[in-house]
Amino acid sequence: MKQKFAAFALFSVMILLSIPALKLGGSARLGQLAVLGVFFLALTDDLLEKRLNMKILLFFWIGAAVLSLISMNSVAPKFGEQKFLIKYFLIFPASFYVGYKFVDMIDLKKLILFMEIVVFIFCLNALLINLNLMPGFIKNLIVSYRTSFVGNSLYLEYQGTFAEAGWFAMTTEATALFALLLRYDFSVWPKKRWWSILLYTFVFVSLALSKNKTIWLAMVFIAAFFIVYKAIIALTLTNYYMPDRIRYRDRLVYRLSKLDTNKMLFLIIFTILLFVVINNILPQPIISGAMLAEKLQHERGKAFMIVTDLLAKTDWVGGYGFGFVEAYFTLFPQGVIGLGEGTGMIFNSYLDVWLSASIAGLIFHLMIVYFSSSSRYYVTMVVPMFFFIYANFNPAIGDEYYYIFMGMSYGIATLCRNTKVVAAVKEYNA
Repeated sequence: MKQKFAAFALFSVMILLSIPALKLGGSARLGQLAVLGVFFLALTDDLLEKRLNMKILLFFWIGAAVLSLISMNSVAPKFGEQKFLIKYFLIFPASFYVGYKFVDMIDLKKLILFMEIVVFIFCLNALLINLNLMPGFIKNLIVSYRTSFVGNSLYLEYQGTFAEAGWFAMTTEATALFALLLRYDFSVWPKKRWWSILLYTFVFVSLALSKNKTIWLAMVFIAAFFIVYKAIIALTLTNYYMPDRIRYRDRLVYRLSKLDTNKMLFLIIFTILLFVVINNILPQPIISGAMLAEKLQHERGKAFMIVTDLLAKTDWVGGYGFGFVEAYFTLFPQGVIGLGEGTGMIFNSYLDVWLSASIAGLIFHLMIVYFSSSSRYYVTMVVPMFFFIYANFNPAIGDEYYYIFMGMSYGIATLCRNTKVVAAVKEYNA
């Protein structure tokens, strides 16, 4: 793929995936078709150029084959098993490979610019829709409505063009983090920084209006992780914990040595206080005691107890099969809010894959996080960590964006060792 086409493909894929209402033939989402189209073009180009990354493809396809055999071998009831198999064999590896190729083919400066344009469009769409400033025919075309208990179409929360406010919050924060950390890691800042300040302020306000709780938890956990990680390194590498002695020895240690622990503690406290203030200012709070009690008794807490009980019946092996979650909570209603017909995954991605595809499925997904992470850069530490945290509270591993960002993180970790990339960054900063 040429760089201009790769940039166009990045923009198209990121935008189309954010509009699940756009479908072809009533079922196939245009975003998924765009991912597959770019994937096959990238495969063709890599085959012709003899630079196909078989490690990625073999990892996903062997993993998909193993998990498929486990699923099909299960005699438990399953609804829609085929759609999961299609995702594991096609959609997930395609999304990861496409993310990897975006980093490979697009200049770093342009990659950052396009990601910032994308996150701006996410937030702008959400604002226009919620203020009813978008033309009606466009709104009806791109907005995903939910069906209420009485059959009415509803547009709930600050969800933009995404299927839910949670997906809007996850993708918007991930895109913003990715672009901002790339700027920080490679010192690629615009000459007029007011543009960046305005953009990320707009993003922050949009995220607050989405009323998503996980994005706040993720930021607190990530900041706490760096504080604890720095303390561990300081204790284990006491003799080397001086910037002038480790500058060329260990990139991670050098970066952490420059990290101000007091500022990170302040960030945690500030985030918590800011959340409390915003929670009290909003007409409808993000979380309240009554809402928390309901989630524990009738939603996530109850689902957690049921799933752990199901896992215990298999001696903690799992492996009920893909589609079991929807079948079980439909055929044997448990009174869990949000689970039943039409819901194929539980709130915790890793519990879900453990229940459906056994411990092998859990290991497979943890390996994706591991291979996508690297201590070379903050972006390759924070972005996989963000998705790992988010996936523990949401069914994130079923979303294409999860694999695209993991693929981009993997690409940065592996491709930015290339002297050509480093030289390009140095030339830009000169």
